[in-house]
Amino acid sequence: MCSSIDNLNLDPPWQGAFQGWIGRKRSQRTRRDYRRIGEQFLAFCGKAPGAVGAEDVQRWQAHLEQEGYAASTIRTYLATVQSFFGCAVEWKLVEANPVAEGSLPKLEPYES
Repeated sequence: MCSSIDNLNLDPPWQGAFQGWIGRKRSQRTRRDYRRIGEQFLAFCGKAPGAVGAEDVQRWQAHLEQEGYAASTIRTYLATVQSFFGCAVEWKLVEANPVAEGSLPKLEPYES
């Protein structure tokens, strides 16, 4: 699913929040990855970030699982979205983070 933050038609406060969230990251690679994951999630949801709920996060997680993503990758993707909405809560754009604490999938220990 290809997208760009410019193609998501976000309201100015959300556009600024997305850019501010990305800007908090020091590493250029992290900024690139967070941008890509955030854009993929918002495009998947197809709604304004303020309207995103836990059910949207669960649908996306199920979609990633169906696409064959590794559990560690899914956890990273969900943690990225959790980070974005954490900033949105901090900046008072939403009251609650749709990626609840403790909702990230547990990883099985690596067995060799």
